[in-house]
Amino acid sequence: MPKTVEELQEKYPELTAQMTEKVTDELTKKFKKEKDELTTRNDQLSQTIEDQGKSIVALEKKDMLRSERELMAVADRMISEKLAASEVPERLYTKIRKLLDHNRFMKDDKLDKEAFAEAIDAEIKEFEDAGVTTTILGMGSSQRTDDDPENLTLKKEEKEDDEAVDKLYKIASPDSEK
Repeated sequence: MPKTVEELQEKYPELTAQMTEKVTDELTKKFKKEKDELTTRNDQLSQTIEDQGKSIVALEKKDMLRSERELMAVADRMISEKLAASEVPERLYTKIRKLLDHNRFMKDDKLDKEAFAEAIDAEIKEFEDAGVTTTILGMGSSQRTDDDPENLTLKKEEKEDDEAVDKLYKIASPDSEK
């Protein structure tokens, strides 16, 4: 009986060829199966990573939008408070808001509140200095002339009222004369 592989190949070449082929086929099948499993697993993991990447991008986008809305709310509140304390008419608030862009006052993704407040104050001051305020200066009055139709009507009504009062007084106290 052969004691080495070489002796076995010399004595039984067909048998060793069959054994080699069988072992090679079994190992190839096993390797192919493992390779297919690993390829499938790799594809699944790649898909999971891609899906997670998309989710992360979507969450980052939501966070950026939320942060921007919060920033806009802070800026809007600052403008509203300063406008409410000013003498500028409410009808101009929208126009003034358009003139104040909070994005110009961003430093390191944060609103420079002091600089923004100064800009708001400066804008309001321009409107107030130009006289665009809710404050009414001076006192207005109008004097009626004797030939004014409304004045004539008022005088006629006063005269009629006086005559009616006199009649009622005479009826109420017939003994006294006025």
